[in-house]
Amino acid sequence: MLVLAYTYTVTVPSCPIIFFFSFEVMKRVRTEQIQMAVSCYLKRRQYVDSEGPLKQGLRLCQTAEEMAANLTVQSESGCANVVSAAPCLAEPQQYEVQFGRLRNFLTDSDSQHSHEVMPLLYPLFVYLHLNMVQNGLKSTVDSFYSRFHGMFLQNASQKDIIEQLQTTMTIQDILSNLKLRAFLDNKYVIRLQEDSYNYLLRYLQSDNNNALCKVLTLHIHLDVQPAKRTDYQLYTGGSSSRNESNGLEPSDVPASILQNEAALDLLQDSIKRVKDGPPSLTTICFYAFYNTEQLLNTAEISPNSKLLAAGFDNSCVKLWSLRSRKLKSEPHLVDVSRIRLACDILDDEEEEDDSVGTEMKILRGHCGPVYSTRFLSDSSGLLSCSEDMSIRYWDLESFTNTVLYQGHAYPVWDLDISPCSLYFASGSHDRTARLWSFDRTYPLRIYAGHLADVDCVKFHPNSNYLATGSTDKTVRLWSTQQGNSVRLFTGHRGPVLALAFSPNAAVGFLAVSSVITMSAPFFLGKVIDVIYTNPSGDFTDSLTSLCALLSGIFLCGAAANATRVYLMQTAGQRIVKRLRATMFSSILKQETAFFDKTRTGELINRLSSDTALLGRSVTENLSDGLRAGAQASVGIGMMFFVSPNLAAFVLSVVPPLAVLAVIYGRYLRKLTKVTQDSLAEATQLAEERIGNIRTVRAFGQEMAEMEKYTNKVNYVLQLAKKEALARAGFFGATGLSGNLIVLSVLYKGGLLMGSAYMTVGELSSFLMYAFWVGISIGGLSSFYSELMKGLGAGGRLWELIERKPQLPFNEGIILGKDTFRGALEFKDVEFAYPTRPETSIFKDFSLSIPAGSVMALVGPSGTGKSTIVSLLLRLYDPTSGIITVDGFDIRQLNPLWFRTKIGTVSQEPILFSCSIAENIAYGAEDPSTVTAEEIQKVAEIANAASFIKDFPKGFNTVVGEKGILLSGGQKQRIAIARALLKNPKILLLDEATSALDAENEYLVQEALDRLMEGRTVLIIAHRLSTIQNADLVAVLGQGRILECGKHEELLANPHGLFRKLMQKQAFLQNSDTFALDVQSREKDVLEKNI
Repeated sequence: MLVLAYTYTVTVPSCPIIFFFSFEVMKRVRTEQIQMAVSCYLKRRQYVDSEGPLKQGLRLCQTAEEMAANLTVQSESGCANVVSAAPCLAEPQQYEVQFGRLRNFLTDSDSQHSHEVMPLLYPLFVYLHLNMVQNGLKSTVDSFYSRFHGMFLQNASQKDIIEQLQTTMTIQDILSNLKLRAFLDNKYVIRLQEDSYNYLLRYLQSDNNNALCKVLTLHIHLDVQPAKRTDYQLYTGGSSSRNESNGLEPSDVPASILQNEAALDLLQDSIKRVKDGPPSLTTICFYAFYNTEQLLNTAEISPNSKLLAAGFDNSCVKLWSLRSRKLKSEPHLVDVSRIRLACDILDDEEEEDDSVGTEMKILRGHCGPVYSTRFLSDSSGLLSCSEDMSIRYWDLESFTNTVLYQGHAYPVWDLDISPCSLYFASGSHDRTARLWSFDRTYPLRIYAGHLADVDCVKFHPNSNYLATGSTDKTVRLWSTQQGNSVRLFTGHRGPVLALAFSPNAAVGFLAVSSVITMSAPFFLGKVIDVIYTNPSGDFTDSLTSLCALLSGIFLCGAAANATRVYLMQTAGQRIVKRLRATMFSSILKQETAFFDKTRTGELINRLSSDTALLGRSVTENLSDGLRAGAQASVGIGMMFFVSPNLAAFVLSVVPPLAVLAVIYGRYLRKLTKVTQDSLAEATQLAEERIGNIRTVRAFGQEMAEMEKYTNKVNYVLQLAKKEALARAGFFGATGLSGNLIVLSVLYKGGLLMGSAYMTVGELSSFLMYAFWVGISIGGLSSFYSELMKGLGAGGRLWELIERKPQLPFNEGIILGKDTFRGALEFKDVEFAYPTRPETSIFKDFSLSIPAGSVMALVGPSGTGKSTIVSLLLRLYDPTSGIITVDGFDIRQLNPLWFRTKIGTVSQEPILFSCSIAENIAYGAEDPSTVTAEEIQKVAEIANAASFIKDFPKGFNTVVGEKGILLSGGQKQRIAIARALLKNPKILLLDEATSALDAENEYLVQEALDRLMEGRTVLIIAHRLSTIQNADLVAVLGQGRILECGKHEELLANPHGLFRKLMQKQAFLQNSDTFALDVQSREKDVLEKNI
């Protein structure tokens, strides 16, 4: 029998000598915190490509005879029989006929397998829901889908389901929109017993039902147990079939292992050791699951040792009742593989009955694989998390799901309950960990900082800290009270800059090269003594052997030094990459007010220049500094070994030089910070002017801008001259000291040699050591100066990296689909921009926009109309008052999720310098999943497909920076297509047609009318042609709403601000021809006023 088990063993390795470069922001942490972080990392589960288990299977047999023959072969070879098929496309009418036949088949009361085959329809309904909603047809399918979804979850009777199916009029829509390849991927799989499958297959293959046969068998897996399983090779179909496509691979073994013979042998040895087990243990609770439905993900024993819970791929949590026994491990751990679970007890009790576990309950409720389970400390409840993005609390007295926690946007991998039992934490594929309270269904805190899946969470014993492990190979330590990241562990070796690879190798090669380099003077001195002490003798043999030995040593030193340089160089690039990625992530998470005060050029300079300077200072410079320090230390030691008196005399010059180095380093650090700031200002000026070159050229300001930039770089030059002056003085002093050391050696050494206290070889060795020490001291000086420059550049970097945004980035409530309707309301809002707090934009601003309505907002320039859009997008928070969506304060909602529900089209849309297709796909939640057909569809709706097709490269046409190669109308229509692809619930139109000519305005307005259907829309405009179809018009002035009503009502008010605005617009457009769609009496009144 196959036994696969992962055993986690925590050992304490011997501590290697690692040189860390520590920044001011790095703090010491207690040993227990480091141990907790390492324990958290070792607890991580490994998935292929971080996307959970994979299912692979055999090809579908085309006939019942072939299928039966295949079953026999596979049973003999020990392989599980799993059936799947490639997607098959057919005409919708053909599906309609075959779907009707299947419906008739299911209504056959004589069929004993109908209740098992019926769930095959469920994946079609799931796909229908996803596809129809994505294409804006949600209203036609909501009730249909909800009825079936509820029935399947509640195990509705066959009769009820068939009645609903027969009364449904959307079968043709289901089949015509069926895109199998986009839907399947084995996410919804139905398992059937062998006899039921044979019965269905014979029916489907009769009367030419091949197309539907291939559709439905994509969702069928057989529960056929093999005759035997003895080892891993039999499970994969034997070693000869490892490279064939018909072997069923266990989902917990990476594909790289399956293709590696040595890894397979090692795995089998490990299996044997686990299977045999230590002799002092007795295995209990052994369960094996051979069908592909019951693949294990997690298992845990309750604190009172009475229950065992396990999570499976089939969305279930199974509970076992355990007999009272003394368990070996604390906490109660269970060995889990994908087909086996077992736990161990001490072998000091004997019972006649070995059956210590009894299956007692199956908990159903999740809609995807269950990845983690956690018992409460009193064993009264159980938490479980799943691929369906939910966390469920189960009452173990009634065995019911009493609380549903929702907040993650992707599958939830792991759970942990705090020792104080007040909180629990979850880690997810959305790269965040969340802190929950048992009495709230939304998270208390969201911890975002990892660059990949958070697949492990673990509380500190005092509940004040939470460790999170990620597939980005880092562990973060968070404060549960303050919510900030306390420490980052990279590869479990300490700070993030502890060299991006294993530093042991680089330090080892550095030590080897330094020792060999510094041994050279000693051996060369011996060679000189051999020559001088044997002026007439035969010393050829001894000299040859000595030189040959030295040559070999020097070659080893050269190789070690080359390897050190390579490792340090690559480490430097890794560090720069991490610094840039971390800093870019931190910049994107900052609130909008931060960008109002910080120039773009400055951020770009920090991201490029400062990170490169800091990377060099902690790798190449650090390597050279360590090497210089090692050589200086060894050289001084050898100088004392050769002649203590001479060494003490010579090194008297070092202390004054060290004092000078400290003074110089402090000055250089301050100067470097000022230089980098000045360089950032010059970069900002260049970036802004080059980005707006057309404006500069239109006003003929090229010469003025050249002069401005020249002044900026001249100031940088002046600072560089100051640095050069200080550097010249310092290195001049160090060079002088080195020469004085050599001169002192010659003078004092000559006296000692004349007194016969030293030989020629010893003096030569000492002189070479003094020379190397001088060079090393110079290297240390350079290292110190570069280090200060790095610290000067790094100061601003760490300020940006550690800056906490004033507005949350990815935390808060996520509303359900049924809850979110799009009703907006402003209540007594007051607001002033953070950069101009003394200038109030709104005061007692109140406005209500019902869900699904169109509200137009007009007003004079400068009254804050566009600010409304910024507040709704939560780019800023109001100074006072609240803004609600469906009754929820938007400050309580998750901003990242909320913005995905809002579409915006501005007066001057911003496009990226990439293709038209990429710009349109940017509106999707995941642009990489958008198909060409979807882009084509939204482009046609937005009236953009016609001009796109006229381009030689079509949708692959690059639009230039900010879309400069397109006209205003073309950019607007692409922006509308982008918003359509987003399928928002709320739409914000900010002067979307104000800058267009009549033809483009017509085309854009037509596209906007399509975009507004079924959505809550806020239109900011001044043209009557844009706002006349709005349900309501609100007039903004003096920081509040002055008028609100239908545009005909507002236009009829002779003293109203709206009427005055329309009169001015009509006069500016044409004093004789009005674009006002009003009654003739109203037109006469306006003409008289004009």
